[in-house]
Amino acid sequence: MKLTKNTILITGGSSGIGLTLGRALLKLDNQVILLGRNKTKLHELEKEGFKTIVCDMANQEEIENATIKIQNNFPKLNILLIMLEFNSITTFWRMLFHWTKFRRNNNKCNRTDLVDATINSAVK
Repeated sequence: MKLTKNTILITGGSSGIGLTLGRALLKLDNQVILLGRNKTKLHELEKEGFKTIVCDMANQEEIENATIKIQNNFPKLNILLIMLEFNSITTFWRMLFHWTKFRRNNNKCNRTDLVDATINSAVK
């Protein structure tokens, strides 16, 4: 896998492992987008060169709005890293579902069938 010149979205990226990983990837000449709940913290991280999106992954409407922002502002997005604490596995599946729809709309998804199969097996 190529580790430079990517556009990378890290959910839960405003602290902990997600932020540490984001900083390392930013140093490797990647565009790194952090997605998190804390608007103030994300604003501070923009000063380091990150792009940010405020989104509470427990809120379906915010997930959908974030997906639209991603699609409109980051058409070259090619890596998604999910680094979340979440109360239920449903949050993870929601993000994958919206990610899959986003990738399909951009005709760049290589592994959509695998993601669809995973989501369908989790829902059944």
